[in-house]
Amino acid sequence: MLRGILSISWKPLALCAGLALTDALWEPTRLRVAQVDLPVDERTNLLVGVRLAQLSDLHVRGRGWRRGTLARAIELCNREVVDLVAITGDMIGSVAGAADAVELLGRLRADVPRIAVLGNHDHVHGGRPLQQLIEGLDSLGIVVLRNRAVFVQTPSCELWVAGVDDGYSMRDDLGQVRRALPPDDFPRLFLTHYPDVADQLRPGEFQLSLAGHSHGGQIRFPVLASLASNLHARTKYVSGLYRVNGNPLYVSPGLGVSGVPLRFRNWPVLSFLRFVLPGRTGWTG
Repeated sequence: MLRGILSISWKPLALCAGLALTDALWEPTRLRVAQVDLPVDERTNLLVGVRLAQLSDLHVRGRGWRRGTLARAIELCNREVVDLVAITGDMIGSVAGAADAVELLGRLRADVPRIAVLGNHDHVHGGRPLQQLIEGLDSLGIVVLRNRAVFVQTPSCELWVAGVDDGYSMRDDLGQVRRALPPDDFPRLFLTHYPDVADQLRPGEFQLSLAGHSHGGQIRFPVLASLASNLHARTKYVSGLYRVNGNPLYVSPGLGVSGVPLRFRNWPVLSFLRFVLPGRTGWTG
């Protein structure tokens, strides 16, 4: 009798587990677009109307990587009206990933500044693949910031963009970045793969920080996503908009996967961010 009860009770659980696994295998192909409005204050009013695109955590040729997802994200990015494209690290997911990453990013629009920082997986597969990635991005005109800053002119404004090398592997050097920034009044954008670097920023130091790394927890079961972020990714910033030391920080859930080749309740994300006047939220395209 007990054996019969157990066999019946486990069947729905097995069915649910199978459906969840199927969905988790499918989700890496289901791209979502996040449209984020950033209300300005007196320090950021020069940025009203500025639009940014963010690609993060591509993990090209890694386990579970989907070429079509990244190709679609680049296609959508090319269609949108933006002033700057930021790529926040983990572009390669294997030793063989550099060539494909450069080939796909070669399809990215070249009519606006395109600026990238490196992530921990770019360094994990370092040596020749890392050099191939950096040289390839340079040949495409994509600027890679490794603890430095550049002054850029966008269609809407002029601003400084600063970026650190990967903080997860302790290659970041904020001191070097600060020495590269002059004491002027131009707006400042900060790029980092590892979001916890933002904890070291001074109040009001940057008008916006962009990061990735956490994959939004990747497998978003209750509690499990936070545990994965805290224990595996070693970050408390899972996804979305935060305020850290008075600086806004946006963490992208990213496009790829690492570890297990799955996403669950957590689609890949291409992010568009726009600075707006308070009360003027609502993305209109």
